[in-house]
Amino acid sequence: MKKFLLPLCGLFVLYAQATFAETVYRGTDANGNIVYSDKPLPNSEKIEIAPVQTYTPPPPSPSPDLAIKNEAPIEYQISIIEPLDQDTFPHSTASIPVKIEVSPALGKGDEIRLLVNGEPYGAPSKTPVFELKELYRGAYQLKAEIVSISDPTHPKAESNPITIYQQRASVFNKKN
Repeated sequence: MKKFLLPLCGLFVLYAQATFAETVYRGTDANGNIVYSDKPLPNSEKIEIAPVQTYTPPPPSPSPDLAIKNEAPIEYQISIIEPLDQDTFPHSTASIPVKIEVSPALGKGDEIRLLVNGEPYGAPSKTPVFELKELYRGAYQLKAEIVSISDPTHPKAESNPITIYQQRASVFNKKN
């Protein structure tokens, strides 16, 4: 074990010395053991150590998000084309499709967000069709926005709001 450990320690010293770029000498002591030192010993020889390899990375390239921000902003026109403002849906309607028109086409990193009564409805989407499911009776204000994936808090464009009405059966309304 000692015969294995001693050369290993010697290599460690050699490596440690190389990292500080100092001169290393290899010699033999009185007992015949190999000794490494930073000072010349009797019967020692100077060891040439290659310089430590280093790596300097290239400068970072701009991220794709920065490239998007440097482009001229797109002037979007967005509107809700279906349903129409003031549409009323009977109680038998389980879902209401909402179709949105965007011009020009959505740019990279932009999505459409639907707001119902001022609150986001579902996740923003690249597709211009949303589906409102099982609304309770009442009036609902719908608005569409175009938002950036990197900054969804500041809309790039907004549609004019529309109001729709959902009817539901009621024990207070004998006509249902």
